[in-house]
Amino acid sequence: MGDVLCCLRSGGVVLTGNARAARALGRRYGQAQRAEGKTAWPTPRIYDWEGWLGVLWNQHLLNADEAPLLLAQLQERAVWKRIVQTRSDEPESMAVLAAEAWKLLSDFNSHGELQSFWQGRASDDAEAFGKWASLFDRECRKKQWMSRSDLAFFLIPSIQQGWVELPAEILLVGFDRITPAQRALLDVSHARGCTVRETATRAEDAPAQIIRARDFRDELETCAGWLLRSLEANPDARISVIVQNIDTARGEIERIFRRILMPASAGIDHRDALPYEFSLGQPLATVPAIAAALLLLRWLALPLSRTEISWLMLSGFCSSREEDGAELALLDAEMRKYSNLPLQARLQAVASYRPRVSSPASRSFFTMLGGLDRLAEREGLERRSRSISEWLQVANRVWSHAQWPGARTLESVEFQALARWEKFTGDLAALEFDGSRVGFAEFVTLIDRYSRETIFAPESRDAPIQIMGAFESAGQQFDAVWFAGADDQQWPPAVRPHPLLPVWLQRQAAMPHSSVEADWQLAREVTRRIAASAPECIVSYAERDESGDLRASPLIRECFAPQPPLSSKEFRGRLNFPIETLHVCRTVELEDSSPMPWPRDLVAGGADILKRQSACPFQAFAVRRIGAEELRESERGLTPLDRGNILHKVLESLWSPRGSTDLALHDRRDLLNARSNQSIHRLLDDHIERVFETRRGSYEESQWDREYLRIERSRLHSLLLQWLDYEAEREDFAVVAREKDFEAAIDGLKLRLRVDRMDLISSGRLILDYKTGPVSASMWDGERPDDPQLPLYATHGGVEDLQGALFAQIRAGEVGFKGRIINDTVTVTKDPKTNSSLNKNPLDRDMLGSWRETLGNLAGQFLAGDASVTPKSFPKTCRYCALPSLCRVAETAAALEPEEDLDGDDGSESSPHE
Repeated sequence: MGDVLCCLRSGGVVLTGNARAARALGRRYGQAQRAEGKTAWPTPRIYDWEGWLGVLWNQHLLNADEAPLLLAQLQERAVWKRIVQTRSDEPESMAVLAAEAWKLLSDFNSHGELQSFWQGRASDDAEAFGKWASLFDRECRKKQWMSRSDLAFFLIPSIQQGWVELPAEILLVGFDRITPAQRALLDVSHARGCTVRETATRAEDAPAQIIRARDFRDELETCAGWLLRSLEANPDARISVIVQNIDTARGEIERIFRRILMPASAGIDHRDALPYEFSLGQPLATVPAIAAALLLLRWLALPLSRTEISWLMLSGFCSSREEDGAELALLDAEMRKYSNLPLQARLQAVASYRPRVSSPASRSFFTMLGGLDRLAEREGLERRSRSISEWLQVANRVWSHAQWPGARTLESVEFQALARWEKFTGDLAALEFDGSRVGFAEFVTLIDRYSRETIFAPESRDAPIQIMGAFESAGQQFDAVWFAGADDQQWPPAVRPHPLLPVWLQRQAAMPHSSVEADWQLAREVTRRIAASAPECIVSYAERDESGDLRASPLIRECFAPQPPLSSKEFRGRLNFPIETLHVCRTVELEDSSPMPWPRDLVAGGADILKRQSACPFQAFAVRRIGAEELRESERGLTPLDRGNILHKVLESLWSPRGSTDLALHDRRDLLNARSNQSIHRLLDDHIERVFETRRGSYEESQWDREYLRIERSRLHSLLLQWLDYEAEREDFAVVAREKDFEAAIDGLKLRLRVDRMDLISSGRLILDYKTGPVSASMWDGERPDDPQLPLYATHGGVEDLQGALFAQIRAGEVGFKGRIINDTVTVTKDPKTNSSLNKNPLDRDMLGSWRETLGNLAGQFLAGDASVTPKSFPKTCRYCALPSLCRVAETAAALEPEEDLDGDDGSESSPHE
């Protein structure tokens, strides 16, 4: 820092290799001024390279008679896009590559080689780029435009003629590589009397501790343990963590560092500053407030997924009151359950939904949607072409009507993101420099794509731990540094020559990533520079990843004094930081942990309560006591639950007690008549269509939806025909009840029950429960039965002359009865084998008594408030449970004894009517 302060005090300029280093030096300069007792000081002249070129350009404009239009990044992108897509069917990504190739030619002074692209020395892609480059150069000259990539060479005559003011000294900090364009400009500056010098931060034999980890997770956990111990020893330390491929690793780093460095930050309401920050920015479009603005625009032109709609509702960025969150969450859960919206829903379809429970937040939300729909119609979004600035005015009206960015007070990062968004939209408006006009859909595509390519980096909090990439760390000094991912697959980075430039040209000009030798030399210098940037340096690598075994990068052996690496376990032992302590469950003991009994005068629900109590007491507690339920996820087509509900509804409509309707079946004789006169097919189709019609939502079905539902109706017709063929072979029966509701009290627990169907046979009555999954009568056995529904009906349903309790299994290729009858005198079907299996364990008084006792015990546990996390068969019971985030069974999994899953994963579902 001494060289920097000396240069600035003498009126010099400090140039850094990247913007992050410039900001870091600016902060350190400010700290130095405060340390001297100053309260105000001139802004130091510290720039990254692009920033300094901007300063020189502004000086040139003040002195030159005329100057070309310096194209902004988005403007240049638009020119390349028009050239590339006019001459071919290339995707827009090719325009990005073309702009990158032009910048490489500019940086390495190689535009004179373009002519060779047509002389048989280039690939087809490079030859195509040569043609595009000629068109780009011709158009820029004709219209007096200039690419920002050409600015360095353009400014050289201005410096030579004295049109720009040069400082007495230029200090270069953190330049891993100086391009020919940079060198040319610096040489001209030096010739004009400006001293140019570079800080030396390299060390030939810097010491480092080498750590060998099992995998990347072990590497990060060990690093986090070292960071924790380092900050405990020196809370004011400034530490750098260098990570390869930081974009893809960011999520894993965030999870592990939060858990180890600041466990309290795992709470959803946590707002304290974390002890680390990522120096690399993120796409502007991924900032939540900006993502909400983009979704609002896209929804006017295209449908959104149910996940996107839910996020937009609950984000708080489209709400007029801070307290609307809970009400909108209830609305979202209701819409998932009842709206029957398609997987991708247009704004008009959601706006037409009428909530079952109205609230101020829901009324405001649907008023907003209706207003947006009318605004879209009024503005003629699908019919008009406008300039970008005109569409931005429409977008501002959309965001204003939607009350974006919401009512709550913005945090610092959100405020900075909105400021960056305002600058971005200003840059976007500059795209009309060529007079182009676009439709609304194209405008939405443009603003979405360019915002994803625009990087937003919030102002640094100067957190003690800085997480960054290897090249971004140039020009900075730390108290300690950890260089992770130094394996032979990641470091040095793989050589990838630019696809639009001939490899021979790239190697001739020594462009980056053009040869193994050049990248090796650069990576070696960067490695030594990193090691020399702090008194303490640790380098780590993983021995395995998903692709196989890994080794330490050969650069580690070349750059550091030979020493055997420590294993991560040995290193943590020296730190007194055993990794095993990271996975210990930490619990808080409550002063009052007594259960809360259920009020006996309150109906607890249906049979599902006892089924959940049997599976795991916490399930019953969470679902009934605190109203927890799984949010319905949007799926393309019908879910298994949808199919089960539809089948139940069709059978309910098809069978009815005699006297209710002439369009249904009442008994076996009606079934036989319908089969003999061929009316069974029409009858089935009528009832299937009736049920499907009641499920049709208010949205417009696509061709895919119509064809899919036609296939589903045909499948259901075939399945039910198999079932009716089976029922036709039964002994005579009549349906005396279907979907019959009744209330029962099980040892003081009030339940409201519903029987799928009750049949009258010659000896008495049978109760039937439709099932579309694999079933067995053994599901009723034991102290914790898997499905206590039919035992409940049998023992507490008040059924006179009960002859049997049966599952009616309706699966493709597997239809029939499973269950129990009272004795061999009851004939359910004409098949002796089926009757024998049903009578294997007769439904006698002892069995009914055992069921009563079991159900009474379960009811007593629920009434007493038993909410223990004790799944019947871990982990099988928990496999399809939606409550693991509440019960946190994973933290107690070690105490549970996993049971062998003998049934396997059959994907069966419970009856939706319990």
